[in-house]
Amino acid sequence: MKFDILKEAEKYLLRYIPPSDDSLTAKQKFARACALMDLLDNPQNKMSVIHVAGTSGKGSTAQIIAQILTGHGFKTGLTVSPHILDFRERTQINCMNVSENTYIHYLEEIVPSILEISNSQYGKPTFFEIAMAHAYFSFCREKVDYAIVETGMGGRFDASNTATASDKLCVLTKIGFDHQEFLGKTIFKIATEKAEIIHKSNLTLSTVQSKEAE
Repeated sequence: MKFDILKEAEKYLLRYIPPSDDSLTAKQKFARACALMDLLDNPQNKMSVIHVAGTSGKGSTAQIIAQILTGHGFKTGLTVSPHILDFRERTQINCMNVSENTYIHYLEEIVPSILEISNSQYGKPTFFEIAMAHAYFSFCREKVDYAIVETGMGGRFDASNTATASDKLCVLTKIGFDHQEFLGKTIFKIATEKAEIIHKSNLTLSTVQSKEAE
């Protein structure tokens, strides 16, 4: 599939916004995200990832980390969600949106895998799953020194959590009440879900948390 302009790519991606009657569990959706990354040869585990989760300030924290590293001469990839003005905010290189041609090029490369997953037992991936796959794939192809990745919601079953390399750095911002219908009704349960971004041997940095979150 080819896209001549960015608007065509955007229109294609919007087809993957989940329907309101989506009945898959979070665990099933995460399995689909993992399967999609498998088809792409798991680019998320071929680079140094800084994974940011939390309730308050995770987006700004991710951006500050990216700006500091970029300012010190490292090539960075940054993905945040939701985007505000341009969905290319989800695929930034050195704190700048990638060019329209670059965005389209990498999307065209992953479309065959998107279609393969869509026609499998997993069904159509969501917009967020595709956006995260596109970011990881782009960062790997661009050979970034660090990929700074903001979680979408929670952590355990978030599509960003396909990054499992032992050298991943995890950052936890302040954890409070959010998305309680999905993450749990208590701070402890919410914190547990977000802390699931931490995999074996991952160095982790956290702000001071409440006793319930600790």
